[in-house]
Amino acid sequence: MSWTAPQEPRDWARLGLFRGFALVAMTVAASGCVGPASIHLSRVHYNKSVHQTNDEELLLNLVRLRYSEGVTWMRVTGVNTQYEASALGESVSGTDQELHTRLLTGRLSFADRPTITFDPRRSSEFTRALITRLDPNTMQILDAAGWDPDRLYRVFVEQVNGVPNALGSGRPIPCDPPEFAEFRHASRLLSHLRESRHVVLRTEKVFEEAPSTVPLDRIDARELLEAQKSGYGVRPIKGDGLQLTLSRQRQVMLVDPVARQSQDWLEFARLVRIDPDQERYEYRVEASGQFLPNDPSQLLPEITISTRSILEAMYYLSHAICVPDDHVKNGIVAVTRYPDGTPFNWLQVTGDILRVEVSRLPPKCAAVKVKHRGHWFYIPRDDVASRTTLSLMQEVIRLQRLESGDNSPTLTLPVGR
Repeated sequence: MSWTAPQEPRDWARLGLFRGFALVAMTVAASGCVGPASIHLSRVHYNKSVHQTNDEELLLNLVRLRYSEGVTWMRVTGVNTQYEASALGESVSGTDQELHTRLLTGRLSFADRPTITFDPRRSSEFTRALITRLDPNTMQILDAAGWDPDRLYRVFVEQVNGVPNALGSGRPIPCDPPEFAEFRHASRLLSHLRESRHVVLRTEKVFEEAPSTVPLDRIDARELLEAQKSGYGVRPIKGDGLQLTLSRQRQVMLVDPVARQSQDWLEFARLVRIDPDQERYEYRVEASGQFLPNDPSQLLPEITISTRSILEAMYYLSHAICVPDDHVKNGIVAVTRYPDGTPFNWLQVTGDILRVEVSRLPPKCAAVKVKHRGHWFYIPRDDVASRTTLSLMQEVIRLQRLESGDNSPTLTLPVGR
């Protein structure tokens, strides 16, 4: 047997009033999510999504190059989102002689409607930036930013003083195995020497004279000002004339006198054919190729580096991407072979700086993964070296202005509806 204490009707009215206040509080709390608090709900999440999809897009393009396909970029140019929150409630209460009835209904809704804008990268400026070899300024910026010299040289340098770094790897899969061992050894030696501060790079301003002089009576103050605005200087010479000079920045490599007797320095100097007893060497970065040395025993007075373009660097990295055996057997992907037909393993060249695995099933521990031709290509979470190389490529893409705007049509997707 149960017994319920009787309640006055006015208690039910108070209860309904209290629940009405509760619904108002829920509405106010919901509206707070739409205001400044919405930044906490969206900014970091969208930031992570854009960052992750940028890495996935780069990995997908590397995989496409491995399959001799073209690359495509879709830049995210805008993320606009609208938040909506609403609350609706109704409270009904009543009483009679034997039965008390209470009814409370409510509804709280919250909606996020983002609009994502994409920009297909198709302009001639974008293509030109993609295939233009890195200039000295870009290499200098990356070097000064603290990127590992060995990784930087191996990805973006094609040769130094005629020593090749897998020449021909900046295009679809080469037919013949490349030469790379001497360059990799020299790159590691130089990286070690620089990290130990036995070798440093500095920028100096040098003045070069123009090939002709100007008589003093044929130049006035206005022309002198114009020459200075154009970057020229002048200095007086004998015979009442002026010599035009032009200043330029150059990099020099300085060697610690103590280090010049070290085994690492002597071995590096031998590989790149420079005189090991010099105190300084002009360090030139050229976006062009180099001739084979006519006399390998002839020592060079400077260090000349030939760079790669972004597309060449991507081809270079793509050759070591693992591919399914059936794709090789069916001729879907090309393979570099020795003269006797034995496949060349490109992991010898780049396996320690970038390794992309392949799986038929979705990988569970992948930092970056994409699906292509029915298989998953991915970089494991614990592969720090590969993730670092991917970050380096992203930095260079931004430096080369591949992210700059152009007149390509944009694609806007209201994904929240």
